[in-house]
Amino acid sequence: MGHFYFVRHGQTVWNVENKICGAADSPLTEKGHEQAKETGRMLKERIDNGEIHIDQILTSPLSRAYDTAVEISHMTGVPVTVEPRLIEQNFGKWEGTARDGAAFARAKESFADSYGGGESMMRLAQRIYNLMDDLRKEPEKTCLLVAHNGISRMIESYFRDMSNEEFAAFGIKNAEVREYTFEDDRPDDRTDYDLLCQQVTGLMDGMESHITILSNAAALLYEMLPRINWAGFYISHGDELLLGPFQGKTACVRIPYGQGVCGTAAAENRTIAVENVHKFAGHIACDSASQSEIVVPIHKDGRAYGVLDIDSPVLNRFDNADREGLERFVKLLEAEMANE
Repeated sequence: MGHFYFVRHGQTVWNVENKICGAADSPLTEKGHEQAKETGRMLKERIDNGEIHIDQILTSPLSRAYDTAVEISHMTGVPVTVEPRLIEQNFGKWEGTARDGAAFARAKESFADSYGGGESMMRLAQRIYNLMDDLRKEPEKTCLLVAHNGISRMIESYFRDMSNEEFAAFGIKNAEVREYTFEDDRPDDRTDYDLLCQQVTGLMDGMESHITILSNAAALLYEMLPRINWAGFYISHGDELLLGPFQGKTACVRIPYGQGVCGTAAAENRTIAVENVHKFAGHIACDSASQSEIVVPIHKDGRAYGVLDIDSPVLNRFDNADREGLERFVKLLEAEMANE
């Protein structure tokens, strides 16, 4: 499965002045440098924890993006390469004018207009879509792209349909990180989480025992999620997690809080998706076949109850769609168990 990460550059002088930068080279502010460093620290933590892997940083040649990439590289140790196709769109006569101007907003909906000497949306799409196609050809390599708001808009349009109005209005924050997955490269991994949530709701109807609820939930996940080798639950007991209902090979019975993926997710009260469990610090190996893992915390009556744990025998099995879908799944479990 191929995927990549995208980061918009940090705050610039013209961002502060509410001016359209485009191909003009407005430098980062001091805050912009700090935003880039903070993003670098966050990515380094996720890399060190084995949650993500990045082989290379590709950056726009404009200084605001390049300097952001360098700050991230200093934090993570990932090498930087300039990719000319990531340069921001040239907005021609609009550069240096107000970013929130009504006339400019309308102009962005004219895809064949070069804005009086700039670059049309159609020409921008050509170079960015070509770049996306090139990244798709190397699914084994994971890149971090550092570029601009206009580039983020075009990348977003590569992955989903948008109306002209949606396209023109789309944008992301300075130093924000987004992940994109080439879904066509992993058709067998797609899960209909709407259907899955409907199914678990039906299975829980009339059930009074949370053990019964979790047992059927584990069986449903094991049956419905492709390319997984373990699905189940660990229940909080004091300062450790005890094995609960599950499907798959025999598993670790006790996991201390703060250890392994499950213990870390429980201690930090957050969902953790790990691309390669063997790179996760303190990983507890119950099944040597497991390569990637996702863990979602569970609460009951406002208190920590345990975690949902799912393992896969393939690297980088779980993406944002799985994270969001499984978090929805867990919320349904929590709501039902709260009614006991």
